[in-house]
Amino acid sequence: MKRCFAILLFIILATSLFLPSSTAFAKGLAEGEVVFGGSYRLESGQTLDGDLVIFGAVATLEEDSVVNGSVILFGANLDISGEVNGDVVGLGGLISLNETARIHGDVLSIGSHMDKSSGALVMGAVNDITKMPYSFSFPGELNIPNRNIDFTPGLNFAWYVLKVFLWAALAALVVLFVPQASGRVAQAFLHQPLIAAGLGLLTVILAIPLALVFIVTIIFAPMGLFIFLLLGLCWAFGLIAIGLEIGKRFAALINRQWADPILATIGTFFLMLVINGVNEMVPCIGWMLPAAVGLVGVGAVLMTRLGTQTYPLFPEAYTSPAKAPAYPSQPHSPRPDISPEPSIEKPIEEELPPEDTNNINPT
Repeated sequence: MKRCFAILLFIILATSLFLPSSTAFAKGLAEGEVVFGGSYRLESGQTLDGDLVIFGAVATLEEDSVVNGSVILFGANLDISGEVNGDVVGLGGLISLNETARIHGDVLSIGSHMDKSSGALVMGAVNDITKMPYSFSFPGELNIPNRNIDFTPGLNFAWYVLKVFLWAALAALVVLFVPQASGRVAQAFLHQPLIAAGLGLLTVILAIPLALVFIVTIIFAPMGLFIFLLLGLCWAFGLIAIGLEIGKRFAALINRQWADPILATIGTFFLMLVINGVNEMVPCIGWMLPAAVGLVGVGAVLMTRLGTQTYPLFPEAYTSPAKAPAYPSQPHSPRPDISPEPSIEKPIEEELPPEDTNNINPT
């Protein structure tokens, strides 16, 4: 029951990551606090209402400080002298419970070093699943003391969570250094997923036998190893690009604006949480989902030439500009007969001979 609660706590808290914006990369949530790197200190007399999630930071809970929630750390150092009204779960790092520490819940350490003072009070159970026996078997007559194997579900879950967070951390680094290339691959996957899947499948079918042939020839073994390395890089880059797109959709869903590295971290976390979970929980056919997603990622990477070009690679075919729309023709009216008006000839006046003034009789 305790392990189930811890698993549920991890998943619930992972969905509430918000972008930090200070030197210590810490930002308050609606309830609780998420700390990325740097340092965090809850001073004496202060109260934190909600859960405290710490990623790679140094956190100190001073005496008389109160956390009304659980404390989760990933590769961080946590020094507790105050009171925690919840559980303390650590994945890597250091948990120090000082004399005045009061934990009203369980303490679960997964790959973390825990230093508990004699005066520290833990109301629940203290589980350190890293202290488990291992067995080693050797052939021949060697007499090696046999130790029983005890792979508990807690260790399997720790490895599962560790893989998810390693992928999320890798996604943040990749998108931080090549944000544009990651965006191009994500767009290619988004617009042509079937083409990407087909290209990825064809690449894997051709590349793996070719690499094996090179390795068998000994002389070309480095080339075969290079093919495997390149294929693995394309696989990882494709998964991270898909995670980036998932992070963008998630941010749009909750109406948030984050930087691309944070979007890739959250999206890759959810992606690997699902596909690795299916692979672990569904026998025989559980590998098909991560394989399908990986093939789509490989195809998208190749479609964009390792993210250097936007898909489609070639410009669209030239289309002639649209012609102006033709107006409907109107019936022709008969053209009027425009003929020159007949000229009217003026009568020619007859010229009279000039009067002979000499022949006029005087009266």
